[in-house]
Amino acid sequence: LLKEWKKKIGKKVWTWNYLLNYTHGTIGIKGTIGFAPKATGKYYKTLASDNTFAGAFLECGRSKYASFIVSSLELYLATRIFWDNSLDPEKIVSEYCQLMFGPAAPEVKQFFDEIEKLHLAMRSKTYETDIGPRTSRPTEHQVWNIYYTPERLKKWTTLFDTAKKKVRSNKLYSMRLGVIREHFLEYPLKSAKEF
Repeated sequence: LLKEWKKKIGKKVWTWNYLLNYTHGTIGIKGTIGFAPKATGKYYKTLASDNTFAGAFLECGRSKYASFIVSSLELYLATRIFWDNSLDPEKIVSEYCQLMFGPAAPEVKQFFDEIEKLHLAMRSKTYETDIGPRTSRPTEHQVWNIYYTPERLKKWTTLFDTAKKKVRSNKLYSMRLGVIREHFLEYPLKSAKEF
């Protein structure tokens, strides 16, 4: 599609992308997390590699549950790939986690990987409409019994508890971890209880 636009307008194309990460309800289900940094990285690598892409305007949310910190990984990843599209999104995510969370990086990265996998799985079923493909969303019952199971939420709580112990002596790492926990874990935990 971008190649067609480039041909039509005679120059490289700019895109406008929303990295809103609705931790208050991706796909319209309260408490689920919209987060796919590696998929974002792969998307930008694809755009940048075919010589049709001039750049992107990246918009991230400013509400309580879609703050800059929630979008910061995807923003970091996108801008790194804009600078050098030969970079590997997986390595950029690891680097980000190390820089932001220090000794707690393995736990945070594992959590981010699992959240992304869930988000993409919940959005994997599509159907055709008159205006193009649409994503079929799971029911609330499926969300809280297949994807965000009590066992998974408990595992994530343990990951964050372990990470917290690792960064206890570093105020900056500890603060960052607390913000991520609030926006990525506490809200699903609260929503699961309400369900």
